[in-house]
Amino acid sequence: MAQIARRFYQDGSYYPLIMMVSENMITDPDSISPGMRLTIPVLNENLNDATAKESMNRFFPEIAKFEEQRGRHNTAELIGSHVD
Repeated sequence: MAQIARRFYQDGSYYPLIMMVSENMITDPDSISPGMRLTIPVLNENLNDATAKESMNRFFPEIAKFEEQRGRHNTAELIGSHVD
């Protein structure tokens, strides 16, 4: 999932945004598989939209906690850095 975010945003730690807006909100970044339909939102539009940013501030910490539990501490820290 981080590779997809890196491709579109040049920053893989924004992958929770893709998870959040994709069909049937993805809750486990390790659960994506070939053929899944993902939505790639425009990053700057979401960062500058108060409602979207509020949603990100609720969802990103959940994913950071998930990453922390899986031992991916650096990834958790990077995701957490996007929360206001």
